[in-house]
Amino acid sequence: MKVLKVKAQGLLQAGDTPILIYKLEDGTLTVAQPAIIRYLTGGATTANRHQLKLSKLGHYLSKKMLDRTELAIETGVKLIRLFTAEEWLELCSGILKAEADGKLGKKWTSAPGKVQVLLLLFAKHGISKTMEKAIKVKPVTPDSSFEQHIIRLLDYRC
Repeated sequence: MKVLKVKAQGLLQAGDTPILIYKLEDGTLTVAQPAIIRYLTGGATTANRHQLKLSKLGHYLSKKMLDRTELAIETGVKLIRLFTAEEWLELCSGILKAEADGKLGKKWTSAPGKVQVLLLLFAKHGISKTMEKAIKVKPVTPDSSFEQHIIRLLDYRC
């Protein structure tokens, strides 16, 4: 696993749900694996790459995506594993292919509709430019302490 520092953060508004986008110190645009999977499944699961590989959805995702060394960031609480923009798009594509074949698991029933919302967001400018725009338009200050992290979570849920 490669742990990098966050250079900038921003919120991408996908329907009613904001998704936190990270720009890492090497310039890579990423999104948290648990957050995007929780968003796509309506909170039903926070599967990691290993669980995706073992699921029915694993047949629709590339071996490279499922086996690659993960990117991560360290927060005041824990490590957060990340998907790059390309992996995020591949996950969306895999969901649509699995749905077309009737092989999408019960936990993923809300995912195709949410994937369509995401793809509409990305259609105009592409995923990378959309993620970059989210960082510029709705920036979020990175948390430097556990207390700031808790305050941000409490403010976000209110």
